[in-house]
Amino acid sequence: MLVELGQSRDRWMSDLAHELRTPLTSIQLVVETLVDRIDGPMRGWVERLLPETQRLVQLVQDWLELSHIENQGTLTTEPLHLQRLIESVWQTLEPLAAQKQVDFRYREPETEPEPFWVEGDSSRLYRVFLNVLDNAIRYSPPAGMIQVQAQVRADVKPGDRVQIEVVDEGEGFASADLPHIFERLYRGDPGRARSPDGGITGEMMTSSGSGLGLAIVKQIILAHQGTIEASNHPQTGGACLTLELPRATPNLREGSGP
Repeated sequence: MLVELGQSRDRWMSDLAHELRTPLTSIQLVVETLVDRIDGPMRGWVERLLPETQRLVQLVQDWLELSHIENQGTLTTEPLHLQRLIESVWQTLEPLAAQKQVDFRYREPETEPEPFWVEGDSSRLYRVFLNVLDNAIRYSPPAGMIQVQAQVRADVKPGDRVQIEVVDEGEGFASADLPHIFERLYRGDPGRARSPDGGITGEMMTSSGSGLGLAIVKQIILAHQGTIEASNHPQTGGACLTLELPRATPNLREGSGP
């Protein structure tokens, strides 16, 4: 009964998101046009309206993407060069990182004879690391370091898996929010931007401000038969997201991978 109610709720929300997408996009275009055409005190009101409209549009788009991931069932997978994929995402985010002088380091074990490859959908995993690294940058201190470390999990059956840790040097997650980090639309208590233990609440840690960024990340990882967990890193005290993905055999075709 509870499962049916949940499915009914999700279908209703998806239908609503479809209906809202077109009018909200139209409103956004009107507001963007007005910003350049209105002067005086009214311009300030329109400028305040624009980011709120953009946030609503992003919320609808994220909800539709989450519903699509959950209902799609299949992915177009191929062997992907992990370091190349993650570094391409970082290049996209580098202007944001440069504003805070946040640095980035990717590491694989020196004992591994070959770079890691994972089996995955290129565009979907790109979105995963885009969301995760965007969060890490936004909640890193100035001149902070974001570390991505990959290692093989040969003890997991069936087959090898690659474990990827993304660690920042920010305030980390509030302990009360950790069990709910990947829930859709989860918001930490807005009355406490920082919890008693010094962590950042779930509201502040969700990507893009829609409350769906990390929910999308989790659904993509699950669709790849992988796992993801959130914690606070014992050394840096910052947020630590640990992902596991199926390891792949290197694709030696010219130009393959992202």
